[in-house]
Amino acid sequence: MGKVASSLGYKVTRPLREFNLEQRVTRELKKEKRPTAPRHQTTAALFEEAVRDQPEEVKSSLREKDTDLHQRLKSVYVTSQDVTVPVNPVNPDRPLPMDRSVTMDPEFGFIEPKSVPYGKVTLRRAVEAISRHQEDPVLWTARRLAIEHKLSIELTEQMLKHFQTFILVVPPNPKAKLASDSLSRTPLTAPHHSVRQLPEGEADQDSKGNKKKS
Repeated sequence: MGKVASSLGYKVTRPLREFNLEQRVTRELKKEKRPTAPRHQTTAALFEEAVRDQPEEVKSSLREKDTDLHQRLKSVYVTSQDVTVPVNPVNPDRPLPMDRSVTMDPEFGFIEPKSVPYGKVTLRRAVEAISRHQEDPVLWTARRLAIEHKLSIELTEQMLKHFQTFILVVPPNPKAKLASDSLSRTPLTAPHHSVRQLPEGEADQDSKGNKKKS
């Protein structure tokens, strides 16, 4: 209720406050000496501390108007020039691309190089090599993968030892086939990951081969 009454009072007194506003402002601006805004207590204390040990001439000069300084300020003019920038500047040496189609993000987060130096391998081919070795380590040995990808045998052995792709392990149950079929189409297992089905009885055993308690 008080907020409504305050709003109504402000609207009622607004015409009185704005009556002859322009003439009142002009009259105040024409005054030779207008009252200055009061300083904050901390600011006033700082000013008093700064001029406390100064001579009386300095203190009086700070309180009086410096006519010479005001005359100098009248001769100071500040001008600005707008810099016109051409709209859509076209550099013939660097033309804009003509293809406006949306580009898809690369699979591994960056664009793969077209040429790979000898002894190096891209991330895609490294994942393929690791996946082949996990599926059939007897066929895809470190020596064969090193010869195919032009890598050193020692580096290939270290790569196959310390890196592996994800393996989705599906426990044996009546819904295992449906689960494996649906999960094999997810990004978790495609394209280089694999799904392994646990045999009957293995899901009920721990890592030491002991039967779990129900």
